[in-house]
Amino acid sequence: MAEVLLLIGRLTTPVLASGASLAEFWAYARYIFAWRNEDQLTLTPEFAELDAHQKTILSDDIGMGLPIHWISRRMNLIGICDGRYFIERYLATYGGTYTGKAAKRGPGKAPDFICVSRNGKFHVVECKGTQTSTAYRDDQLGLPINKGLRGGRAQKRTVTFPAHVAGERLACGTFISSDPNARSSLKIIDPEEPPLLEVGDDNAPMAFDPIARGTLAQMLRASGFPLTANLAAFPEGRPRGIEGERYVFAPVEERAERFREAREEMAGRPRAEDLTSDRGPLVGRRTIIELPAPLLVNDKLVRRVELRQGISPELVSDDAITLMEERIIERKEDPGILAPTKFEGDTDEVVMHVGKLFRSELKLLY
Repeated sequence: MAEVLLLIGRLTTPVLASGASLAEFWAYARYIFAWRNEDQLTLTPEFAELDAHQKTILSDDIGMGLPIHWISRRMNLIGICDGRYFIERYLATYGGTYTGKAAKRGPGKAPDFICVSRNGKFHVVECKGTQTSTAYRDDQLGLPINKGLRGGRAQKRTVTFPAHVAGERLACGTFISSDPNARSSLKIIDPEEPPLLEVGDDNAPMAFDPIARGTLAQMLRASGFPLTANLAAFPEGRPRGIEGERYVFAPVEERAERFREAREEMAGRPRAEDLTSDRGPLVGRRTIIELPAPLLVNDKLVRRVELRQGISPELVSDDAITLMEERIIERKEDPGILAPTKFEGDTDEVVMHVGKLFRSELKLLY
């Protein structure tokens, strides 16, 4: 579950944001108290009795982190991109056939994630989570069920890719149990869904661009470089909306000014420090999080956790800034941004590696 917490922290780091984001640290420690033990994935009584709003947040976060953790290993994922950002970036840069509004809620909502695997296939993933029941979880997935609950809820619309690069289109449902006698469970189905965006044959290679840029932006933001992260996500400035079938860019400050600010941020490193260790060089942030109550682990009380997040010094250079000026980050030009997410660690520490360019470490402090 410590691996899942690190992954939730990465996935909830916004690609684009202004100022400090609440998602930058809270996800790492929020759910560290939620589980009865390592052998049984059930909620503690305290978390089972959360109010409805807090229960929904827990279900959403765990319902996203667990399936992506499971899928990424089995499908050899090398890139995981926020679905809404993928649509915005793709349409803004390349245009395409678009039939929705990239809504945040409802049937027109973009899929949760667009992923790419090592074999070059693109996968569309939608995630659901609930603490109610497996029947309600199946209802969320749109499956026909019994006992009076209605099935067949409106499925989220998806993104389609040309056949030679199209992978899976998956809907994942996680039931999180609070009953020691009931198992938590994950169900994954392959639904038929109407397209929200069609990626054409000619533009298929360009689909790597938003995934690589979105990943790079998350790495930079988590490491304390927000201006450079925004530049990586949208060198031209964030689009303001749709005209016809293409996003159009909002008026922004001069392009040269945005690059100047990013270079100054990289050079000054106002929010970053040298985190180099025996695991390799790292530039980023180190944060100590005081736990709201002691946590008993291996007969010892844990009162704090240390979080280290950083990027390779390779990304802190003019070459890295120049890379962001490119219109396309194609797979063959990608400097290691798209890479498998790997974990290592023991009972006191867990480490998440995204290729050789980003590392996130969570350590228990006794």
